Amino acid sequence: MKVYAGVDPLNGRRHYLRETVPAGLNAEAEAEKVRIRLVNEINERRNPRTSATVNQLMDRYLELLNVDRTIRERYESVIRTHIRPLIGKTPLARLDAETFDAFYRTLRTCRSHCGGRKFVEHRTEGEHECTEKCRPRECKPLSTGTLRKIHWCLSGAFKDALRWNWITVSPLDRAEAPKAPTPNPQPPPAEAAAIVNEAFQGLALGHARLASGDDWRSPRRAVRAPLGLA
Repeated sequence: MKVYAGVDPLNGRRHYLRETVPAGLNAEAEAEKVRIRLVNEINERRNPRTSATVNQLMDRYLELLNVDRTIRERYESVIRTHIRPLIGKTPLARLDAETFDAFYRTLRTCRSHCGGRKFVEHRTEGEHECTEKCRPRECKPLSTGTLRKIHWCLSGAFKDALRWNWITVSPLDRAEAPKAPTPNPQPPPAEAAAIVNEAFQGLALGHARLASGDDWRSPRRAVRAPLGLA
């Protein structure tokens, strides 16, 4: 079943919404229901406007991205390393919240996208005698910071896709965004703590002199005024 949905803004070709209806006794009735639903999506402008893939969206996004060189290099890195290999070939029309939830789950499981497969990482390629350097591979999850960087990159790309009328609804809006990293404040080094402590002691001394009526600003006294009390 296919329904004409206008001209693809990316390539200028006729764009169709397609859906397969399983064969069976009620296939004709089901096909009519599908046709009506697709027509309603088109009329309500809820249908994807293009058959473009995530790779094509990323290409266009990077082409028009206006950021400094450092940020561009970071975005290019996460797109090349994580986005293209996992969802790059997926048409935008097939993306939904479940797609992105599975995408992030894969990255949280293993930064190399191994899917939890067990195998041995050998010390060299080709035939060789294994040594202690040939070890079972251990999955390492992608850091929370990198996950959020990927999400920001995708958010920017899909925001542009909405403006360009490639899509009418962003599937990323319904996906669960990676959580912010847990704050981990570090105590100051001993030297910095000593400086802060000395400053507070000087401040306390100044307040004590004020309370006793001692004029510590008098030139007859060789007492240095604490910082902030002169």
